[in-house]
Parts: sequence; structure tokens; C-alpha cells
Amino acid sequence: MNKATFTPPQRILIASGHALFGEGLRNLLEQRWERNVRVVGVVQSTAEAIAAFHQQSPDVVIVDHDYATIDLAELLKTFFSAPQDVRVVVLSLGEGVAGKVATVYARQTVPVSRIEEWLHIELPGTAEEDVTAEH
Repeated sequence: MNKATFTPPQRILIASGHALFGEGLRNLLEQRWERNVRVVGVVQSTAEAIAAFHQQSPDVVIVDHDYATIDLAELLKTFFSAPQDVRVVVLSLGEGVAGKVATVYARQTVPVSRIEEWLHIELPGTAEEDVTAEH
């Protein structure tokens, strides 16, 4: 007999300076993914987002970024300095292709060669001859 593997719901924090948007997103997530998500808070300011982040320990933070109410740099600094892994999705209705583009920030560990590949550069001390010369 196969036992079903229990996957706890993703704990989601929503930060939006627009209450209607934040609550609408909460309803959409809860209706569409029912048991797979649990919205642990909908907040409207940077300070509220930071407090809720520390109190609720979400797996995912969705930020409706507008420069008037949400300080994205401060939030990212807080989220990525925390010991737990968190994924951050930044939405901005004023950017992208008619609001259909989201930016996802995820803490990842990657080999230096991958960063070089992204940047199309060779970082000092990572060339093959530098690495083999040390060993």
C-alpha cells in the first residue's frame, strides 16, 4: 500500500500598498490552490512586511512593488539576511508587458563558473590554470 506524501502548504506573505490588490491576490491564491497555499498575512507597508516576515516565517513573499509604500531594497535586505530560505516574487503593474512580467528573487548556491557564464566574464582566480596551479 502506498502512503501519500504529505506536503505542507506554502506559507505566503503578501505585501502591497493597495489593500484591494492584496486581498484580491489572497483570494485568488486561496481559491486556485486551496490546500497548497496558506496566506499568512497581507500587509501594506515596509515596516508591516518586515514584522510579519519575522513573525510568520513565510516560504514565499509576494511584493506588489510601488515606490510610494514599499521599500524594495529594505525588504530584500531583510529577507535575504534571514537564516531561512525564502522566495520573493516582485510584481509591478506599471512595469513589464502590460503587467504580465514578474521578477523572482531566490537565494541560490551556484558554482562561480555559472556566474561567469551569466556575466560573460572570467573572474580572477577561477581560470582553469589558476585552479590547477593551486593543487
